[in-house]
Amino acid sequence: MKILSALKKPSLAEYAINEMSPSIIGYLKNLTNNHTIVEDVFQNSLKKLCQTKTKMKEIKNVRAFIFTVVRNEFKREISHAQKQKLEKSTCEKEVLQIANPQKVSKLEAMCLEEALMQLSLEQREVIYLKIYGGMTFNEIAESTNIPMNTIASRYRYGLQKMQELLKEQV
Repeated sequence: MKILSALKKPSLAEYAINEMSPSIIGYLKNLTNNHTIVEDVFQNSLKKLCQTKTKMKEIKNVRAFIFTVVRNEFKREISHAQKQKLEKSTCEKEVLQIANPQKVSKLEAMCLEEALMQLSLEQREVIYLKIYGGMTFNEIAESTNIPMNTIASRYRYGLQKMQELLKEQV
């Protein structure tokens, strides 16, 4: 029995839980400060991944596919919440610690977090997926259904704005 289960390929939901859950949770926390929305979207995304008939071997880019499902569930959840304006929160400030806590000091992390949170939602999303999600511009474009040039522009302008904000802090 154990040998058969070890040979079995994981489902999309199992892969999302075992390999991607920190990235997914971090991504959602970067988009909203509402813990309930984060939990609901994560659970609904896993449910969708369980229900999909598509097999992992049929998907060209599994990470991009999973982030697409998560993003679509987030958009659906937000529309149900009357599209209320999202606020910054202390939850979102965990983003840098999730990614690489040992590479920056606490003061640097706080400065980076503060600068990141001052970006537009669109810029934050792209920067998070690129840096913390490890996705390429092409993968981000594919998962968000936004042109790759727009993704690259949001990333570039977001980084420029962060640089300006960080210069002001020093």
